[in-house]
Amino acid sequence: MIYKIKLKLLSIFITLITILFTYATEDLNAAEIKNIAIVNNITITNIDLENEIELIKILNDEKNFSYNEISSAALNNLIDEILKKEEINKNNIYINLNNLNKDFKDFVNRKKNNKLINDHLSKILYNKIKIDYEWNALIMKDYSNNIDINMDEIDKKISQLNLSKEVIDKEKEKMINQEKNKKISIYSKFRLNKIKNKSLIKLF
Repeated sequence: MIYKIKLKLLSIFITLITILFTYATEDLNAAEIKNIAIVNNITITNIDLENEIELIKILNDEKNFSYNEISSAALNNLIDEILKKEEINKNNIYINLNNLNKDFKDFVNRKKNNKLINDHLSKILYNKIKIDYEWNALIMKDYSNNIDINMDEIDKKISQLNLSKEVIDKEKEKMINQEKNKKISIYSKFRLNKIKNKSLIKLF
């Protein structure tokens, strides 16, 4: 009889432990993943934010940022990426992945802290750069007719530098690309702000 009672008590004890462990695991999971924002029905979690913060630190060579500053920048990045990706998909934008893969590899190799970019962060970073390339392709497609470069102004700047003939063409190409990128940036911000004004963005 005593043996049976002990077995019954042991069984109850194991059941209680199992229940407590289950609830503890659920509480832990709930504490680990929280929605911090919704952008057009797409959720951003605290894990997404932590990954973005980690990447910002690495890409900026571990510069000291306040937590509020870096978390705000990270959240804005994540929101922008969702909106850009939706617009990219809507417009069926595709890019040359061979060029992307090469540029991604070169970019990572140039970073001082590239050893801190593990496989998980590497995939996130690759996707971020892919979205940027696709977004720039979209901007060029829709606004290329509006991107005019003042060649007279560039030639004037070149003449003031007293460069040798060997480097004039390279410097001119560099200046043209700089001017083009400035205008792409202006149209990019314009397009993104226009999309934001029409989007449902909820922060928690």
